[in-house]
Amino acid sequence: MAEKLSSVERWTRSVFRVYAVVLIVCWREASATDLYFSFITSNSGPFASGGSIPALDIALEQITANGSILPNYTLKYTLRDSQCNRIQSLDVFFQEVLSDPVKVALLGCGCSVATGPVAEISHQWNISHISYASSATGFADRDRFRNFFRTHPSDGNSVPAVRSLIEFYGWKRLLVMTQMENLFMEFYDSLVEELQTLNVNVSERRFSGSGESSDESDVLETDDLFGQEDDYRVFFLNMYSDQARKVICEAYSRNLLYPRYAFITYGWYQEGWWTAAFSGNDVNCSDSELATFLDRVLAVQNIPAAENDSTPTDTGLTAGQFTDLYTEAIDASVPESNFSFTPVAALTYDAVWALALALNRTEEMMDTLNETEILERTGCDDTTGALVPLSEFEYSNALMGCVIRWNIQETKFLGVSGPVEFGADDGSRVQNTIRVLQYRLVDTNTIERQFFGISNLSTNPPSLSYLQGEGNETTFPEGIPPDGTPLNATVTYHLGLVVIYDILATLGIIFAVVCLAFNIIFRNRKVVRLTSPNLNYFIIAGSLFTFVCVYIRLLPSTNEDVNRIRCRLSGWLATIGYMLAYGTILSKFLRVYHIFHNPTTRKKTITDMHLMFVILLITAVGVLMLIVGAAVPQLQPNLAFEENSENLRDEDEFGVRINNFHWRCYGGSDNAPFIWLALIFAYLAILQIVGLVLALQTRKVKIKALNDAKVIAALIYITSIVLVILAVSTFALGEYINVNEVLFTGSLLVAAIMFLVLIFVPKMYRLYRDPLGENIFSKNDHSTIEIGKSGSITVRGSGFGDNTRIKLLMKRVEELEKELQKHNISYECDENGTAQSEVAIENHHEARLSTGSDADETTASPRYSTVHQNGSVGWNVTIENQYEEVSAGNDTDENTSSARLSNSTLVRDTSPVTAV
Repeated sequence: MAEKLSSVERWTRSVFRVYAVVLIVCWREASATDLYFSFITSNSGPFASGGSIPALDIALEQITANGSILPNYTLKYTLRDSQCNRIQSLDVFFQEVLSDPVKVALLGCGCSVATGPVAEISHQWNISHISYASSATGFADRDRFRNFFRTHPSDGNSVPAVRSLIEFYGWKRLLVMTQMENLFMEFYDSLVEELQTLNVNVSERRFSGSGESSDESDVLETDDLFGQEDDYRVFFLNMYSDQARKVICEAYSRNLLYPRYAFITYGWYQEGWWTAAFSGNDVNCSDSELATFLDRVLAVQNIPAAENDSTPTDTGLTAGQFTDLYTEAIDASVPESNFSFTPVAALTYDAVWALALALNRTEEMMDTLNETEILERTGCDDTTGALVPLSEFEYSNALMGCVIRWNIQETKFLGVSGPVEFGADDGSRVQNTIRVLQYRLVDTNTIERQFFGISNLSTNPPSLSYLQGEGNETTFPEGIPPDGTPLNATVTYHLGLVVIYDILATLGIIFAVVCLAFNIIFRNRKVVRLTSPNLNYFIIAGSLFTFVCVYIRLLPSTNEDVNRIRCRLSGWLATIGYMLAYGTILSKFLRVYHIFHNPTTRKKTITDMHLMFVILLITAVGVLMLIVGAAVPQLQPNLAFEENSENLRDEDEFGVRINNFHWRCYGGSDNAPFIWLALIFAYLAILQIVGLVLALQTRKVKIKALNDAKVIAALIYITSIVLVILAVSTFALGEYINVNEVLFTGSLLVAAIMFLVLIFVPKMYRLYRDPLGENIFSKNDHSTIEIGKSGSITVRGSGFGDNTRIKLLMKRVEELEKELQKHNISYECDENGTAQSEVAIENHHEARLSTGSDADETTASPRYSTVHQNGSVGWNVTIENQYEEVSAGNDTDENTSSARLSNSTLVRDTSPVTAV
C-alpha cells in the first residue's frame, strides 16, 4: 500500500482529479447518453455500508475517464438507503422501478437481509442484480435468485474456512451464537453439515435482535448464553457487528477471556465496530475493556483482497492506489454524509466495473453481431423481447435483460480486490482462498486486526496455513485455548502409596532372603530344628510371592493390555502366596492339635512329609479355582475403565474439567467374575475357620519346647483380620483406587511380614542367647524338681542341663515303680508280653503316672513309655512334633543319654524306638 499522503497532497490530488473528471464529463456529456442503474446501500442499520458510496464514485470516475468503456454512454446511478431492513429495502426498490429514469441494472442492497427479498423478485423486471456486500449462502439458489450476482463471495466459503480453523487447532466443541436472520441461520446449517465430518460437537444459541426487531435484551439475559459449566470454550459469533458488540461485552463481564476461551467472528465487520464512536453507548463496557477482550479473537475474512497492492489491474488502478483514493474520499467527506470505512469498498468498486464491462460487451455485441448470432451465443432464443440499444431498455424487455445477464455471467477481469469471476451455477464470486485475521492488542486502547493465515479452499479438505513469520507462538503465545471438552485422564495409584509400599516390599524381600539363609545355615541347631525348617521354606516362598505381588498390583500403567496382565498376575501371586504361607501355619497347627487332642498309645506320628502334602493340597485347590476362573471367559476379571470415585474431577491450567478414570480389575455390571471371586474368598474363609477352631482347641498348650505354638495362634488371629479386610476392600471399595490398595495391598504386606517376623525373629534371638541350645527349655537361673502328692513330677528352672534333667526324671520314675510294686499294682500287658504304663507331664510342668486305668484325656500329655520285661527302658522325647530317640538302660549315664525336652515333657518307651 502506498505511503499515506499529507493533507496538502491529498487536497491537491483531489482538486486535480475533480478538474480532470469535469473536463472529461463535459466532453462526453456533449455526445453521450446517460445510462442509469440503481444503487441501494445500507447507510444505517446492523450493517452500515454507506462507506461504499465513495468507492462507487471513484469507479465511475475511472470508467468515465476510460474512453473505451461505454463510449456512447455516461454511467450514472440513483441512490437509496435500505437501512439493512428487508421491508425498507422492498419499499425503496419499488420506488426505483416505479420512477424515472429506467435502470438497466441494480447494485445493492447493502446487506444480505435487505438484499434477499429484492433479489428474489428483481428478475420480474428483467433487471440484473449485482451485490457488493451480500454473503448469505442462500443466494446460491439459482431458482430463487435468477438474475443475482455478487462480487462478495458467499459465506458458504467461510464454512470451510471455519472448518480449517477448527481442525487446525484440534477443537472438538463449538458453540455458535446465531442471530435469527436467514443469512446467519443458513450459515449455521451449512457449518453443522461441514463439521459433522470432523465429529465436532456443534451447539447453537439463537436470539432475535436485528433488522426490524427492536427487542434485543434477550441477548444478555440468558444464563446459559455461553453454555453451562464451561461445556464450551470456543464460540463463533454468527451475527452482525452491533449484536456482536453486546455479546462480547457480556462475555467480558463473565471473564471469558483468552487464554481460557476462544472467539471467532466474521472478518467483514467494519473498522472500529466495537467502539462507542461506531455503535454508540449501547453497552456497559468501555472501549478499552472491549479491546482487552478482543485480544487474540480470530476473524474469518471472506472478502477477497489483491495479492499485491502494486500490481496493475484491468480497472486502471492498483489496489494500493485505490486504497489511497478511497481513504482520501472518506477523509474529505462531510460529517453529514456519515461515510465511514467499510471492508466492502473494493468490492463495490469492482461491482461497478463488472456492470460497466458487461454493459460494454452487450453494446459491442449489438454492434458486431446479428440477432441470430446473439441469440445462439447467449441462449436467449426462447426469450421474448427485442434487441435494442441500452438506452432504450425497458423493464418488459426480457430479451435485453437476458443478454445483459449473460454478459455479466461471462465477465472476467482483474480488479482491485483480486480476480473477479462469477460462478456459472450460482452467480457467486469464485474464491479459492480466504484470509484469516486476528485481533491483537498493541497497547491498552489500541487493537489491530492482523492478517496471519490463509485458508486454502482448493484443497480437499480445506487447509489453514500460516504466513511467513507466523505460528502458534505468535497467534496464541499463552497456548491454544481449549474447546471445553472434558479431558479424560487415566489416573494410577498415588505416588506416595507406590513408593512406600514398594519400599516395604523390597525390605520384605530382603528380610525373606535373610530368613532363607538363616533357615539353611542353622537348620541343624536345636532352636531352628524345633520349628520344622523344611516347612519354613513354604512360608518364605509364600511371603516372596506376596511381596512380588505388591510390585505388580501397584504398577502405575495406563495401558489397557498392561493392566489386564497386572490384574490376572497379581491375583495369582496373591492367592498362591497367601495359601502357601497360611497353609504352612495351618499344617503346623494341625500337628499340635494331633499331639494334644485325644492322646492314645497307638496314635500315628505326623511327619513333615505329611504336612507338606497338606500344604500342597490346600494350595492346589486354590490354584485349580484360579485355573477355572482363567479358562472360562465369563469368570475372567472384567477389566473396566471407570470413573475414579476418590477424585472425579480436576482442572488443568486453562480451567478445563478433567474427568479422572482408572482401570479396575473387577468392574462393570457382569456379576459372574464377582461370584467366582466370592467362592475363592469362601474357600479361604473355610481354611481360616479351621485355623480358628484349632487355635481355640489348643489355647492351653504352653509347652515352651513347642515354641511355635503361641506364634501360630497369633498368626491365625492376624490372618483372620487380614482376610476380612481383603474381602471388604475387594467387594466394597473397588471403585476407590487408593483406599482399596491401602487396605488390600497393606493387608497382604502385613500378613507376609508377620509370617516371617513371628516365625524367625524369636528363633534368631534365642539362637543369639543360646547358640548351642543347652538352656532351650529353661526359664530361671536355678532348677528344682518338685514331686506332688499324687506322684506328679514338676521340673522348674534352668540349673540343670538336658542330660542331668533326664537322669533325675528317670530316677524318680524308678522310685514310683517300686511304690507301685509294693501296692501290688499290676501292669496291663499286651500280646508281646510288654507291660504298658503312661507317664504324663501336664502343660504346667507336672508329670502324672497312670497305670491300670484310663488316663484323663483332657489333662494327659501324649508322651508315652513302654516298659519291657527285660527291665530296659527306652526314652522317646518329643519337642513340637520333632521326635528323637533317647535309649538308656540301667547303666545310662550322662554321656550316652541325649534328649530334646519340652518343659519337662518326657516319653518313656522300652520298645524299639525309631526317630521320625
